[in-house]
Amino acid sequence: VFISCMFVAVALPLEFGVISWGPADISVCAIRKPYGDKIAYWTAIGNLVCDAIFFVDMIVSFFQAYWEVQVRGFPRWHLVKESDKICVHYLKTGFIVDLLGQIPFHYIDCIVENSSDGIALLHMLRMLKLLRLYRIRQAIKALYTKFPKSRIYITGLELLLTLYLAAHWLGCLYFFIGVAKDGWVSLQRGILEAAPNGDLELDMDNFGFAYMTLIYWALTTMTTIGYGDIVARTSAEKTFAIAAMILGCAFFAWVTGRITTVVTDQPAGTRRFDEEVEATRGFLRAYGLPDAVAARIRGVQMLKNPLGSLLDETRLLRDLPETLAGEVLTELLRDVIEHSP
Repeated sequence: VFISCMFVAVALPLEFGVISWGPADISVCAIRKPYGDKIAYWTAIGNLVCDAIFFVDMIVSFFQAYWEVQVRGFPRWHLVKESDKICVHYLKTGFIVDLLGQIPFHYIDCIVENSSDGIALLHMLRMLKLLRLYRIRQAIKALYTKFPKSRIYITGLELLLTLYLAAHWLGCLYFFIGVAKDGWVSLQRGILEAAPNGDLELDMDNFGFAYMTLIYWALTTMTTIGYGDIVARTSAEKTFAIAAMILGCAFFAWVTGRITTVVTDQPAGTRRFDEEVEATRGFLRAYGLPDAVAARIRGVQMLKNPLGSLLDETRLLRDLPETLAGEVLTELLRDVIEHSP
């Protein structure tokens, strides 16, 4: 599912902003083989495969048990296996987004081959599939939970992924705006060629060069370097370039804050938990315990501390009056007391 989401995140903006300016005889229907270019064909096949994966994932989500952290008293992992709770949970969380992303607007080319305004508008609705990208965020959060000690490396991966996707989307949109008379794309050699009707269209033989050019523009603009070799000419291009520069400044401010938070702003409980995990790894290396035993020990640590934080409850309770400490313990162990005879 993660790979499918990444494919959608790359392919849809590329289809909308770049491939849509290709020769008029290219179809993006994955059922009827498009004639004219293999890039459009394999992109369409990829969309078809991703749709099948997403559909199966929707069905499985109605039956797949899930873990949740219960905070009634001490935090504990709880496996939800009841079918009615699983269905309600999915309906309340990701079902609507998944359903909107599954509407097959991009298969209109398999039925209608004209390019009227109404069909073009329905083509734009294909971008609703990007709603499913919340799964990428879920996968990254799962990595943080599974590998708490590798927080810095996971954050670096997250930032690089975000940077690439932001540059990719901005570049595709800027390309879409720039394919016009006297636009920036028309001034770049080897990207456009004359169509039989006299208009300009994308030279699919130089598709790789066109893609590298738009990524190059996006990165130089977001980083405010701007070498000046690709210049906005029309009002639409200048307006979009201004927005891209503002977004770039905001993005790198977010990156700086994100890195600072990960490196310096860790709660005391999280630091203690990381130290405990590191001490356990040292113990496992020193005594050479089997990998299966090591995995079970790490699993127990995560099970006992589902929030990734090691709090010193004993010290807190020791500093409280006896009556108040008893009330706190009663609340923390309430789920156990309720099930005791």
